[in-house]
Amino acid sequence: FGIAKATSRRLTEKTLFTEFRYFIGTPEYMSPDQAEISGLDVDTRTDIYSLGVLLYELLTGTTPFDSQTLRAGGYGEIQRIIREVEPPKPSTRLGTLEGKEGTDIALFRRAEPGSLSRLMRGDLDWVVMKALEKDRTRRYQSASELAGDIERYLENQPVIAGPPSVGYKFRKFVQRHRLGVTAVALIAVALVTGLGLATAGFVQARREAQRSQQIADFLQSLFVSTSPDQAISADADVERVLVTAREVFGNDHATVAATLSSRALQLQSEGDLEGAEALYRESMRLWSEQFGADDIHVANTLGRLGILLVTKGDDEAAEEALRESVRIALAQPGADNLAVSETLAVLGGFLVNQSKFDEAAAFLRESIRIRKQLAPHQRFQIALTINSLVNVVAMAGMDAEADELMPELLESWRRAVPADSTFLARVLIDIAAQWHFGRGEYDTAEPLLVEALNIFRNSGSPVNRPQVMAVRVLFKISMSRGDPAAALPIAREQVELAREWEHGARLDDALKELGNTAWQIAREPQQPEQDYRAALDAIELVLAEKPDGAAYINTKGILHYRLGDDEAALETLARSHAHYSQQYQGGVPADLAFMAMAHHRLGHAKEARQAMTQLRGAMSNPDLGQSEDNRKHMEEAEALLGVIDPEDPGRD
Repeated sequence: FGIAKATSRRLTEKTLFTEFRYFIGTPEYMSPDQAEISGLDVDTRTDIYSLGVLLYELLTGTTPFDSQTLRAGGYGEIQRIIREVEPPKPSTRLGTLEGKEGTDIALFRRAEPGSLSRLMRGDLDWVVMKALEKDRTRRYQSASELAGDIERYLENQPVIAGPPSVGYKFRKFVQRHRLGVTAVALIAVALVTGLGLATAGFVQARREAQRSQQIADFLQSLFVSTSPDQAISADADVERVLVTAREVFGNDHATVAATLSSRALQLQSEGDLEGAEALYRESMRLWSEQFGADDIHVANTLGRLGILLVTKGDDEAAEEALRESVRIALAQPGADNLAVSETLAVLGGFLVNQSKFDEAAAFLRESIRIRKQLAPHQRFQIALTINSLVNVVAMAGMDAEADELMPELLESWRRAVPADSTFLARVLIDIAAQWHFGRGEYDTAEPLLVEALNIFRNSGSPVNRPQVMAVRVLFKISMSRGDPAAALPIAREQVELAREWEHGARLDDALKELGNTAWQIAREPQQPEQDYRAALDAIELVLAEKPDGAAYINTKGILHYRLGDDEAALETLARSHAHYSQQYQGGVPADLAFMAMAHHRLGHAKEARQAMTQLRGAMSNPDLGQSEDNRKHMEEAEALLGVIDPEDPGRD
């Protein structure tokens, strides 16, 4: 979730609008209920799943599903992973981390690298995996129930969560191979039914058994047999499937419509878009014949078809399908329902990419209204949709409305996620850096950035991009106010973060900014002593990495002078003077002025006069004399030593 700057007119890369053009949400935190997009009444248990992801991330330093892997496969693969793939337990994930990554994560959690995985085993694994259950009926049913189990763990009491039973594992197997098992069950039922009815009418029983066998055979061939290895391939003969379905069920049977829609979703996830489209259309035809063209099942299937058409790049047909889905859904009795809210949000997301911002915003506003009215407890989904609306109005240049929505957006996220979660920190940084800072609203951006950084510091999480960006923006805010002393500790934090971020790729830039900030303090006379000392500490840090940097050596020499250590100043400035004399004959004013003043305070009159003579010569160089800083240095030296006649040799 990002807030696009009005000037950029582009969604943040963190939203799935950018990647799929119709889907709203952040996949790493999205529950299977949300990923289904089937009109399911998504309730507060979806927030429990997201809390489970946050808990997993706090414990392991990573989300259950790797972001890059999750986003690499396209919408269908994301949906399949979220709905079907079981993530590794926290202890298992920690056991696979090696080298510096594993060591850092352990250190942040105040544990030995080898023992952290063992600490997670048992109760903590069970609590996290119960929150991440695919079946929402097996999750914690409320946030207080999850909190209660965590409290029981902390108090060494038995937790509600526990390892899955044998019966549950069997049920999960049935769910994974539902139709294969159903086929076997139907065959068994057919046989039992045939035997049970033999005395009542052998011919009728045989006919029913044959029909049951037909249904079982069809379903078995369509999805998976009793051996999952024999599952039908993605390039199945779709026409054969349709023909067989009509033969077995007839053209008006709702069962085949639902079956075909499910198979279409499977083909879509496997990349067979043409086959999936054909099955969606046939499913839609059957629903229409069974219940009428304006039935809610038709609307749901149209929605799925629209998403598929977006994936194919057929935007015109996709828009038509999505609009028709919304029309049918809104025409239902009691049109305000969560399925309508979801469809409106999806269509709004799609229209953004058609640059139909006004219409997209209208759909999103209506989606938010319905969800707030019917499911105010679904705080996470409400916040996501408001986030999407802010993106849209910002892209459309409707800055006034975006400004009005910003407090509501911020408050919705504060209600949706814990106050100390890194998830909230990322939201705060998006709002502060991409919206308020981009509009020059520094006073509004600053407290949000400070709050976010405090969350990251207290979380012990590894350095991340939003954290680096927040410190950088805070630094720019402080420097824009002409307050380098306030910016100095932020510049130091930039250096520390840069050491850990992206293998130190930004370390040179961070060191340069720290050195420049120290210079901004050093060049001004009569500043508080503590500011000069802080700047000296900072420039020592820079020189530890860049020992030959002449500009940094010069800054150190000036700071020694400011602190009254003239001997150290002369010794240090002599080093930078030797370097710059190779570039500029006679040296540069930043060395010569402070060398003259240091000699003067030490009573070295001759050396002071010589340095002043060289300073005047350096200032006659147009490249040096036009510098405002150099003019200030010369004025400061003349104020201390007086205006010296270069023709007067002076006294030793």
